[in-house]
Formats: sequence, C-alpha cells, structure tokens
Amino acid sequence: MTENEFIDSIYRRLRPGMDIVKPRKTTKLLRITHDRKIYYRIGENNKKYVSEEMLRKCYRRLSSRNGLSSSEISDVAGANSPCNKTTIEWILKMGNFAALNGKVWLRQWE
Repeated sequence: MTENEFIDSIYRRLRPGMDIVKPRKTTKLLRITHDRKIYYRIGENNKKYVSEEMLRKCYRRLSSRNGLSSSEISDVAGANSPCNKTTIEWILKMGNFAALNGKVWLRQWE
C-alpha cells in the first residue's frame, strides 16, 4: 500500500457522526475540513483535530519499521495531545491498517 492509498483509504472510511471509541469514553467525529483535518469533540465544548500530516507520519513509520510504538504515536500526535494519540490509534484499528501486538502497532498491509 502506498502512502497516498493509505491516506485516501482513511478519508473514504470516515464520516461525520461516527463514534470514535477511546479507552475511557466514546466521542463523535464532527467533520473533515477541506484541508483534511479530522475534527472530534472532547467534552462538551472542546474540539481537537488529527491532521493529514500526522497520518502520513504514522504511515512512514509503519511502513519503514517493524511497528509503531505508543510513544511514537504520541510524538506524532504532539506531546500535549494525548487525545490525538487515542484518535490516531482508533483510526489505525478501525480501518484495519494496524493491530496492537503488545505495546507495538503492526501494519496490516503487504
């Protein structure tokens, strides 16, 4: 799978209103903007987003190594964005792009 196929496949699967299942709660995917930011709700009034560039970084790490650790996803998401980390992990799992094996996410494509 190429990087562009990976990215396009993610955006084809996502729809506003989808439930984003996180470790402590479920939230909603709010919208995807023209610049491909994936917005979701945190609490009643807070919104955050995962960017296309974050997803591209995950792809590069998944495709060039034997897995992607949680700490690497945290690095991609930004040190102050643990919510983005769990959203990225949900995207990887939801699309069957990667599966968690112990503490490492392993890619699910050839």
